[in-house]
Amino acid sequence: MAKGFGKVLLTSSILAGAALGTYMYFKQEGVIDDTKSPVENAVKIKDKVTSDASEYFNKERSYVDLNSTAESIKEAASGAVSSIKETVSNVTSKAKESLAEAKDDVADAAEDAADAVKDVAEDATDAVKDVAEDAADAAKDAADSFEPGLVADKIDASDAGKTIGGTVSEEFFNDEA
Repeated sequence: MAKGFGKVLLTSSILAGAALGTYMYFKQEGVIDDTKSPVENAVKIKDKVTSDASEYFNKERSYVDLNSTAESIKEAASGAVSSIKETVSNVTSKAKESLAEAKDDVADAAEDAADAVKDVAEDATDAVKDVAEDAADAAKDAADSFEPGLVADKIDASDAGKTIGGTVSEEFFNDEA
């Protein structure tokens, strides 16, 4: 009797799980509405199931003709090969055109860069010439304004007896200080 009861219990739990899963699926799809009666929900479930089943069984299916001849297969293959060749030639010609355009663009960019370098070199040369002229003018002005007698007059007479570093050396070697 225990075996029979176990089978009944197992079967009922499987059926309950299936029923709960079905209920949750239809609730998630919006077919079951808690405010409506169970009969109205059952009608909506029946309509949903039949529409899904009819959609599944009435699908348009494509079939392969198993009775095709070798000639039709050869024709299809040659058509595919010719379309592939045409596509490859188109892609190759477009690639050649793109490479020619890229080559021209690179040449133009190199020419522009060379012009820019030449302009910078000319500007630098002009700047060096300007600095050299300014330095020459400053040296000429300094040479023109140099008067040797003025420097000797600016020396103070009180400093005449002192030697550079004389005081420092005496203080450094003086042990009494």
